[in-house]
Amino acid sequence: MTRINSNGHTLDESVGYIHSEQEKQEYAIFVVSKDGNTTTEPFTLTISFDFASNLDWTEINDSPYFAQSIDMSGALEIVDTTLNVVNDQDWFLWENNSDFTKLSTSVTQGHKVEVYHAENGSQMVLNNYTESNGVREFDIYDMNYIRVFSDKNEADLSYNKYILSLSPAGGTPVGVSTNMDVTLNGDQGKNSYVTYSSLSKTSRFRYNDILNPEVKVTDVNGNPVAGVTVTMTLVSSFWPESSKNHIQTFTGKTNSKGEVTITARPAETLGTYKVYLTDAIDFLHHVDIDNITFSVDDGGTASFSTQVYRLAYSEYMGS
Repeated sequence: MTRINSNGHTLDESVGYIHSEQEKQEYAIFVVSKDGNTTTEPFTLTISFDFASNLDWTEINDSPYFAQSIDMSGALEIVDTTLNVVNDQDWFLWENNSDFTKLSTSVTQGHKVEVYHAENGSQMVLNNYTESNGVREFDIYDMNYIRVFSDKNEADLSYNKYILSLSPAGGTPVGVSTNMDVTLNGDQGKNSYVTYSSLSKTSRFRYNDILNPEVKVTDVNGNPVAGVTVTMTLVSSFWPESSKNHIQTFTGKTNSKGEVTITARPAETLGTYKVYLTDAIDFLHHVDIDNITFSVDDGGTASFSTQVYRLAYSEYMGS
């Protein structure tokens, strides 16, 4: 588990074992190198013993291989934990299921905290961080290994319970809207997509008088977000900016499934553009182009925008 940095420093390896048998036993301790060797760089082996009654609820979590998993979607304090011997390390594993980008950390009792991620399978690499007033803010990854340790000697080490404070930031917490699926619907049905080649090569949804978009809102884990207000903002090409009808808003609140159908009846128009359609029967369509945008009110990033055609009216031109 070599920590990669400019000094080639290696992260202290640690292992813990709880003897749960009634009989006395003899143990052999070996220190071996997995890769490489050296004849000039010594290592220090520290062996500590303690009673089972002094172990905290996380033991044994003395290495990232045996890290205690934690769930965190917001600020968290880990309590009732101790470094009970001088070479004790407490490792915690946090999977970043949100889009957090930073993790603020602090620990009491004069201990230290570091956050690592794994490279090349199992190499522990220290995350970049800044420090101010005893608080370290780390860059974070999908899987984050949090290490609490002390660099003090046995006489100065505090054996009291410590508090590890963790606070993720820079992203959207679980339960806040981040994704939005919109199915356009209206008085011409869900499949009312047309191409007016004189206006655009792109097929767009078309309606006459009523829009009924169906919206589903979810969080970063794909869970539905209930009780959030979804606003649809419609900007009409027909009405001038000075008109109150130029920008119109329509709202709805999601149900327990994170779903809502918004019913919108925009102000009547006469059509901004004229599109001549020639076939067995010729028509002249009077059309608007409406910009519609969807947003949420819970501070999330969920959004959706598109352009739709509004067919104001159609004129029969002959056959």
